[in-house]
Amino acid sequence: MNEIICPNCKKAFKIDEAGFADILKQIRDHQFEKELREHLEIAEKDKESAVKFAEVNTKNAFQADLVKKELEIVGMKSKINSAELEKKLAVTEAVNKIEKEREELVGELKSKEIEKQLLEKSLTEKFSTELKTKDDIIKMKDEEIALRKDMKLKLSTKMVGETLEQHCETEFNKLRATGFQRAYFEKDNDSKSGSKGDYIYRETDEAGNEIISIMFEMKNEGDETATKKKNEDFLHELDKDRTEKKCEYAVLVTLLEAENELYNTGIVDVSHKHPKMYVVRPQFFIPMITLLRNAAIHSLKYKAELALVKSQNIDITNFEDNLNQFKEGFAKNYDLANRKFKIAIEEIEKTIDHLQKTKDALLSSENNLRLANNKAEELTIKRLVCGNSTMTAKFKELSVGNKSYKNMQKRVFIIHGWDGYPEKDWFPWLKAELENRDFAVFVPQLPKTDEPRISNWIPALKEVVGIVDNQTYFVGHSMGCQTIARYLETLPEDVKVGGAVFVAGFFKRLSNLEDDDVVQSVADEWLKTLLDLEKVKLHLDKSVAIFSDNDPYVPIDNQEEYRDKLGAKIIIEHEKGHFSGRNGTTELPVVLDAVIEISQ
Repeated sequence: MNEIICPNCKKAFKIDEAGFADILKQIRDHQFEKELREHLEIAEKDKESAVKFAEVNTKNAFQADLVKKELEIVGMKSKINSAELEKKLAVTEAVNKIEKEREELVGELKSKEIEKQLLEKSLTEKFSTELKTKDDIIKMKDEEIALRKDMKLKLSTKMVGETLEQHCETEFNKLRATGFQRAYFEKDNDSKSGSKGDYIYRETDEAGNEIISIMFEMKNEGDETATKKKNEDFLHELDKDRTEKKCEYAVLVTLLEAENELYNTGIVDVSHKHPKMYVVRPQFFIPMITLLRNAAIHSLKYKAELALVKSQNIDITNFEDNLNQFKEGFAKNYDLANRKFKIAIEEIEKTIDHLQKTKDALLSSENNLRLANNKAEELTIKRLVCGNSTMTAKFKELSVGNKSYKNMQKRVFIIHGWDGYPEKDWFPWLKAELENRDFAVFVPQLPKTDEPRISNWIPALKEVVGIVDNQTYFVGHSMGCQTIARYLETLPEDVKVGGAVFVAGFFKRLSNLEDDDVVQSVADEWLKTLLDLEKVKLHLDKSVAIFSDNDPYVPIDNQEEYRDKLGAKIIIEHEKGHFSGRNGTTELPVVLDAVIEISQ
């Protein structure tokens, strides 16, 4: 028998084999059931795991298929979207291309429209300009006709509220400072003899010798009563006043007999009734003084020489005959000029088509006056003493050194520049040097030197110079050079001067000017106003242009215009600045040498 210990009470008891087998059977059955149960549970779990695994695998496979299908769907959608995008891009490109073409066509249309508008505007402006030009020409011609008719009918420059005397005095005073610096022009207040003229004009040279004297009488309709007077009614009394006041000439300035064709021709010589007497309309007041004055200046030297000859008791018969012959020739040309004026006045009355004839007549008149003046210029001692051996020998004795009488005929005009004055810089020195060489030298003061304008300077120079010829020379400084050139541009085609010397002249550009509106305006006017240098060259026999290599205002490249357009000889001075007194330049020998060179 086997002994078994109870697990509960820990007591040993004996069991036989049958009992043991039974217990063992119980235990084995219990263990079997337990293991079976465990195996079943494990199998169940394995089954569940297999089911779950199968489910998972199935689900995964299905999920993979689903993902694949979704990817296929996404791919298909992507293709669809891509195709849609391509379609949209193609449509967009086509639309953009069409819109671009449309915009190009619209732009081209606008461009054509703008071109059309510009063309229309250009043509409109062109035709407007042409019409305006034609209107201006017609207006100018109408004004010229009206002016000529007014000159013929009235020949009066009298202003409202102004007497003829006041007008003449004002016109003279406008030019007194520039053209008549040594002249006396005042009212005649001496009535000791019972009568007096209106004004007396006297002019002397630097030595105080009288050059010319003129008794003036001014008459207009307002000076008389209702009874109309004639110009001849005043000639006798005027001659008496001229004689009593010891005047050389007598001039009646009149507005009387406005319809008289004789007095309307301009300057009327009545010396056949009273010696050295003229009748003029008011607009010829200044030209009359200038004409008589120039003739007197030219004859002043010969008067002095004649006085010297008389003082030495020399026979001057031939001398006086030649002088009278000159006077007769001068009077003949003067009479011819008056007749030309009359032709001009008559032509004005016809129509505007005859204006060219009027111009020709006036130019012919001017030419005769020029010829008359040239005869005065050409009147030399040599010609006057021709045939008189005694006087020829005497005048040869009067020659000093190398001085010649030919030089006595030459005139030099020195023209200052911007802000210039006759008393400044090297002008007084050059004037003295040239006068020592028997040149007649003039240094006029031009108006408004601080603001020089072409419209002021050119007429002022023209008034001072008077009639020019090949014995007339010019020297200009800075803006004075342009002034000379623009004056020469206005001369008739057949007139030539002896020459010109240009110092620091400019046509092209200036530099270092003040930043001031007035300064810039003046510079622009002189630089930009058209100047025909080829026409200027026609009037110049010889010319010299002088420049400095450090001129602060006139760049040295201005020489090109003088060399290429005027054919001037170019001289470059070293470090002379602007050739002004500010640089210490009070003498300029190079200019003196240039004047002597071109006058030979």
